Amino acid sequence: MNENLPLVTVGAANFNNSRYVIESLESIKKQTYPNIELVIVDDASRDDSPGLIEEWLKTYEKPYRYIRHETNGGLCKTCNDLIKNANGKYISLIGTDDLYVPEKIAKQVAVLESDPSAGMVYTDTYLIDENGRLKLGTLMSTLLKCPFEYAPSGDILNELQQMNFVHALSMLIRKSVYEEIGGYDEDLPFEDYDMNLRIAKRYKVLFMEDILCLYRIHSQSFSGKTRDWETILMPTYFKHSDLPLFREKMVSIIMSNYYRGIPVARDWAIRYNELTKEKFPYYSFVRGSRPVLLMRMWRKFRSLV
Repeated sequence: MNENLPLVTVGAANFNNSRYVIESLESIKKQTYPNIELVIVDDASRDDSPGLIEEWLKTYEKPYRYIRHETNGGLCKTCNDLIKNANGKYISLIGTDDLYVPEKIAKQVAVLESDPSAGMVYTDTYLIDENGRLKLGTLMSTLLKCPFEYAPSGDILNELQQMNFVHALSMLIRKSVYEEIGGYDEDLPFEDYDMNLRIAKRYKVLFMEDILCLYRIHSQSFSGKTRDWETILMPTYFKHSDLPLFREKMVSIIMSNYYRGIPVARDWAIRYNELTKEKFPYYSFVRGSRPVLLMRMWRKFRSLV
């Protein structure tokens, strides 16, 4: 029966997740979909999780490959190594602090097999705490507070410019999509927003109502550690400066930081002008505010750039 089903590669990214890694790997092992290969990349963990993985693999009966980095390369490099070592028609990535529902792969493969024009499928995600207890709400409704009445499906690029609501954990992607648009940008601090935008620009993206993943919120998770989202998102905005809404966001962030005396605002303004060949729209800064004060600030700002 497995020979008639497309191969799916599950790529597990591990870094210092000794507390959670076995539970995460068990959620992969319990997948109801039979034709799975597992690729694990450890990004130079300093805890005992690499040894725990080695012991667990002794009990794993499906095809697998275990890769260990000698030096820490970051999440984007880890994801690229997972993709390079994937043989599946479809690829699903997971951090080893998160979990899959047993039917995750089976249900998503069925969706993509039924619609060859779609490049990716995603779902909403349950939230769990450090102890694995369910938190109130879901990632889209509670953590992100998505403004959409219905989760976007099909051409999602306009909505994706508003916020990154497609979580990497929830996705199943055709390997051919990665081959077409390339891997994750290792110059960016995190992996999924840029990739989601690149996929949405060229492919249909489908949403499933089934919630098929559990995303863990803890002190060492990216969402748990991140506070300054504006600074983190600016490189992605710059990379996709062809998108109108991103230009608006960049102008707003640059001016807000300039008013507060943040030095990086000048560098961002120079970069914005280099990329877009545009001057900042004056009226967007004085509308509804004190024109004389802002005129002075605007002239001072323009003298810097």
